[in-house]
Amino acid sequence: ATETTTTTVRANEQPVRLVNFSFINGRSERNRAWDDHEFPITVSRVEDAAGKALEYSHKYGELLILLPEPLAPGASTTLTVKAEGGFLKNFSGDAYLVLGNMSYLPQFSLYETAASFHSVVKVKDPFIPVACGRTVRRWTEGGLNCLESLEEKPVAFPFVIVGDFIATEKQESGYDIRIYSYASAKKRGSKTLIRNGLAVLDFYSNGMEPFPYNELEVIEIPYYRHFFWQAPAGLVEITSEGLSPISGDSSDLNTIIKRYASKGQNSRYAHEIAHQWFGNLISWATPYDNWISESFAEYLSYLFMSEGAKDKGKAKVQLREWETDVKECSELSSIYGASALNGNSSHTQCYTQLLYGKGPYVLHALRHDIGDQNFKKMLYFLTTQAAKKPGMKVITEDIVLFASAVTGKDYHPWFDRYIYGTDVPEKNW
Repeated sequence: ATETTTTTVRANEQPVRLVNFSFINGRSERNRAWDDHEFPITVSRVEDAAGKALEYSHKYGELLILLPEPLAPGASTTLTVKAEGGFLKNFSGDAYLVLGNMSYLPQFSLYETAASFHSVVKVKDPFIPVACGRTVRRWTEGGLNCLESLEEKPVAFPFVIVGDFIATEKQESGYDIRIYSYASAKKRGSKTLIRNGLAVLDFYSNGMEPFPYNELEVIEIPYYRHFFWQAPAGLVEITSEGLSPISGDSSDLNTIIKRYASKGQNSRYAHEIAHQWFGNLISWATPYDNWISESFAEYLSYLFMSEGAKDKGKAKVQLREWETDVKECSELSSIYGASALNGNSSHTQCYTQLLYGKGPYVLHALRHDIGDQNFKKMLYFLTTQAAKKPGMKVITEDIVLFASAVTGKDYHPWFDRYIYGTDVPEKNW
């Protein structure tokens, strides 16, 4: 594919001569070298607003652009980048392609940049395109299935997904939900996901800011892409066990994976939908604040299982798993400091336990410490205030201030012990 991106850059307090964008130079899963030639992305030209070519360097997933003269504080300039290469990821010949979760266009940071997103996608039949945002229109032309979509709210991870899908859709109670699966035999699973998805959306929307996006699109992805689910704005990617009954030879690896991953399947689904609020509507400002996204999403899934789905048995399983995580990981790092463990092969498990185990466990303790009503009030204020300031980045201190505001008590000492520190709160439930 070819890509042309036009970006306006403004200098803040200091003059700017060198502009540093995140921008992939290759998309190999195995080789992340600066000169990755397996699926290279090549910049062919960088120019200013007058069309004059500028000097640049494209290595290590970064695009450095040298401006002719320093950009004075408060001044802006427009930069156009032209590139080509294999932008769409394909996995082992699977009928599935994805554009997302990587810096596939020049931006300041994959985590820090958020912007509105408008896409027009045309793919050969029988493939179907799916993208972040409200569906403006779908049509066919010359053997192509086409989609135009628009997301006016700032999003950090705009996705485009293409697959040989069968779509199942339902509109109910103001929600529009679609399931994209690979085979018609999964129609029953699609209906279950629609029913459960509507229940989750309704439960969250009645205690927080109403569902912040126009549509929820749930997309089946292959196991060998990655063994986890994720949730860009308005989308939820699930692996195949969400749509298929569990069967097959117990010695088969895929069957083992299905059985393992299906434990708490509804809570995982509720966790990913919760990211539409914590992760997309409310984004984190630094890697150390990422716990806000994962721990709140996990705790919201617990609240849904215990109160919305009324499956207290599964909710108790979640709580027991968190207690195990707390015992195994608390001495190594704080929840706030867990980001430093990410990517460290010997501590990856503890990173996961801190964000998905101890984090929600501490939120459970906080809820019982401040009271049910105050906790729900905090969730409501957090999400409604974020909706008033699209693209707002949240830091841990903001959570402390909201907890203090709804209770009239200073919660800094509490957070110092259990979020910034490694202490474990005593059971108060």
